[in-house]
Amino acid sequence: MIIVLRKIWLFIKKYFWAILLGIGLLFFYLFFLESNTTKKLSDFLLFKREQHEKELEVIKQSEKDKEEKILQKQKIYNETIIKLAGKYNEEKKELSDEKTKYVKKLVDKYADSPEELSRALAEEFGIEYLQPQ
Repeated sequence: MIIVLRKIWLFIKKYFWAILLGIGLLFFYLFFLESNTTKKLSDFLLFKREQHEKELEVIKQSEKDKEEKILQKQKIYNETIIKLAGKYNEEKKELSDEKTKYVKKLVDKYADSPEELSRALAEEFGIEYLQPQ
């Protein structure tokens, strides 16, 4: 048994270049000359590219939605500050930085619920709150 293994080892040592060449030719044939395998490989790469493009579109859309939500919150905040400043100007009071920060916090907290935002602002600043019918 040991003699057979030594003979095999000597054969591999002597002809390793031929063995590697054979494996390389087999690999080349299977992946580059066999049209079915090449088609599968190109289809796989095309699928991966399309999948990547779809993922990029989803990411871009989510960023766009996030920016729109931020802009909507900023718009609500600005409108609220303008209304409160107008109300305070009528009463000859000044709107302090603390109150504007508090309004910002309320707008962030109740951005999805305008009724709750109106109720919270009415309670804090003495503005009349009318429930929608």
